[in-house]
Amino acid sequence: KIHKESGILYKIDAKKIMFAKGNINERHRIAKIAKKNEIVLDMFAGIGYFSLPLAKKVKEVYAIELNPESYKFLIENIKLNKINNIKAIKGDCSKVISKLKIKANRIIMGYLPSPFKFLNIAFKASKKGTRIHYSCLIERKNQKKEIKELLKKIKRIKKVKLIKAVRVKGYSPSKNHYVLDLKILK
Repeated sequence: KIHKESGILYKIDAKKIMFAKGNINERHRIAKIAKKNEIVLDMFAGIGYFSLPLAKKVKEVYAIELNPESYKFLIENIKLNKINNIKAIKGDCSKVISKLKIKANRIIMGYLPSPFKFLNIAFKASKKGTRIHYSCLIERKNQKKEIKELLKKIKRIKKVKLIKAVRVKGYSPSKNHYVLDLKILK
């Protein structure tokens, strides 16, 4: 099956892989704020949810995917959309990123429930000014407090500034999916 969204074609097989239609606004938002000369690192690329729309706008995208089925669709979707500035890499981002030796302008960390354990590796591929889009699940009851606590944990590892906390969608009766837009300060 082929799903079309904002001029991007996604070949998918819902029996084998997930397609998060609820993230459509977030895919648009991130592609819209990206800049022409950016190098983007998509740490959990899946079938290219973020990589494909970003590639139409930025200089280069490094799309890393561990799941063999998703990686297969990522490659097919790159060809289907005739995109030539995505470097698709099959593997574990925690092992692949060190070998890449890149400094990204923008890093997508779309991994739920939390990509916290991958932050150190993301920081290795960052520089001052890098924007990180950090997906997480936040309790509805104490959203502001929980975001503040998470930010405090992240700041213990690296000096960052919260640019924006974006509610993507509801996730469960008690949690929301958020993306924290972080900026590396040094």
